[in-house]
Amino acid sequence: MAKFVLLFTAIAYTTNNHGKYEQYLKNTNKHNSFSKLNALDKFKEFKGHAKNMTKRSNRGSKDIERDNIKRGFELFNNYTKITGGDLHNKSDVAKEAVETLGYILNKDVLAESRNALPVGERKQFDKTISKEGAKSRREFAKTLMSGKKEEKTFVTDSIKLFVKRQDRDKLLNKTLSILGGAGAFKIPIATKSKLPPQATAVVHELNEGEGHWGRDANKFKIKSRVIGMQLVSDNGNEIEIKNLTQKISIRFVNITSDVVGKCGWWDVNLGEWSLNGCTRTATPPKDGLGAECMCNHLTEFAIVQEVTANNTQPEEESSSEASELGIGLGVGVPSVLAVGYFGFVRSPNAAFG
Repeated sequence: MAKFVLLFTAIAYTTNNHGKYEQYLKNTNKHNSFSKLNALDKFKEFKGHAKNMTKRSNRGSKDIERDNIKRGFELFNNYTKITGGDLHNKSDVAKEAVETLGYILNKDVLAESRNALPVGERKQFDKTISKEGAKSRREFAKTLMSGKKEEKTFVTDSIKLFVKRQDRDKLLNKTLSILGGAGAFKIPIATKSKLPPQATAVVHELNEGEGHWGRDANKFKIKSRVIGMQLVSDNGNEIEIKNLTQKISIRFVNITSDVVGKCGWWDVNLGEWSLNGCTRTATPPKDGLGAECMCNHLTEFAIVQEVTANNTQPEEESSSEASELGIGLGVGVPSVLAVGYFGFVRSPNAAFG
């Protein structure tokens, strides 16, 4: 009898949690319940639902529909704008925001959402994820700094983030990294002409295996943590850094010469790993910062190993299959899903729209 009661309780708990995330997003949109008066409390509630969804037993099929994934990122971006000074002045509020972003990027949630899609639409999902993730980091950094010259570091269970706003001269040729993190960046002085007088550097790192590139994809196996960096102007736009003659130094802490692999970067426009424009230094500086990649642009990076033909999965989509599926995610924003308000009656396999 006791066993029956325990089983019934477990089933009831699981059932009650299914669809909670989808319902929360729907109600938040419907009642416009984010405002300056209650944004902090509502965001704590949002974080709780996002965290709960990372547990497979609590996820309903509608929770991980891609429209709801998109809504989650849009809700996060709205929150960062609304909280304003609280995000900057209250460290616990900012940390909660970072933690929530990590939950939204949970690998299991994203993998389940992706796998529910037709094969030909999965590459576009990858591109959207990477674009919206970058957009969310920029929105957070813009509000967090709010014109102040300082730096802040956040270390959570799922994501690490380093944000620094300074005069451009104090950002160039300096080691920019997360304390205790897995990577570091050094931007050459030759980049000075590309930067405004002040800019914000955003360095991020997801824990091992997290993120949409946690799976082995596009004929590469990831051999390091994925680390990334953006330079953001005060209006929140990304400062485009590419095709540099003098390359950026990217370091992978604890990755030694014994780790076989090349320098790869995540192409947000193609939704796949690439090797073009990056080289691995044969003998990196002996400064304790580990393996070095020299790259002519900024994005997300990892040490990757090409998978042999016999072990490579067939290509899921051709480039044409993944073309113009119209994911209106704040066009060109590198990263993870914007959250257009589409009807909840749509199929999980419907296009982003």
